[in-house]
Amino acid sequence: MIKHIFSDIDGVITGGILNENFPFPSSEVALAIKKIKESGVGITLCTAKPLFSTKKILSSLDLPGMHIADGGAVISDYNGNILDIQNINPSIVKELSKKCFGKKKYICLYSKDNYFFDKKQKFEITKKAQYDHQQEAVFVDDLALVSEDIVKIIVAFEKVDDTGEILDHFKPMVNEINYEASTHPILPSTLFVIITKKGVSKRSASEKVANHYNLSFEESLGIGDSLGDWSFMELCKYRGTLQNAQKELKDLVLSDKNRYGFIGGDVNQDGIIDIFNNFKLI
Repeated sequence: MIKHIFSDIDGVITGGILNENFPFPSSEVALAIKKIKESGVGITLCTAKPLFSTKKILSSLDLPGMHIADGGAVISDYNGNILDIQNINPSIVKELSKKCFGKKKYICLYSKDNYFFDKKQKFEITKKAQYDHQQEAVFVDDLALVSEDIVKIIVAFEKVDDTGEILDHFKPMVNEINYEASTHPILPSTLFVIITKKGVSKRSASEKVANHYNLSFEESLGIGDSLGDWSFMELCKYRGTLQNAQKELKDLVLSDKNRYGFIGGDVNQDGIIDIFNNFKLI
């Protein structure tokens, strides 16, 4: 019996259709989540989205309790009460700020309250990021000089054929950072590498939330859409993903028939509702 849900947001609860299921969930998904909440099943959103935009979605869905933002670096409720926050070493931030530029990629730094782009990065992809976050970015002359504590770094790569090849760029820093691949439905040809402090991930944050509320992963459903989400989904006995998910994740969800895996429809057809129905949550 499922008593708790750990779910990603982008590509799962929200999709890529402006003012229909983006930047907030569709009315049908919002209603389904409300019914599940009222039935007594707990819900923890587990996302790479920054805390400041995650709080807006939590508030719109009226989801109390602690939720996971910034790829696991921040655990907070929508009132800003923080259970845990993990900052990246400033020297690592400076090193990555100088290393990750290129024609087909950008880098963005995230603090608890703001996010930062280099002034030279004012183009379409950064405009979409601002709409997604529902908050204006801070554009600076030099990312290496940002003084706020940084919880997360995102490096975006366009038109990626081989995810593994991109992730190999970060292997030399494996003892200093955690990095995971992610996607977003409004930028389907872009691969995002989510960088957090070493040991910090959606998985580690899910474990902290489970300990905080005394939850059992044997009674939990994990839902995601990117390979990076597997880190927390594999903790859960029940697992769900959507047709728009990365193929590698879909293969993992269905790899063990005894672990109750299911693939719903596309996010733009409210595929998460298929998952809720399959597990008899609504």
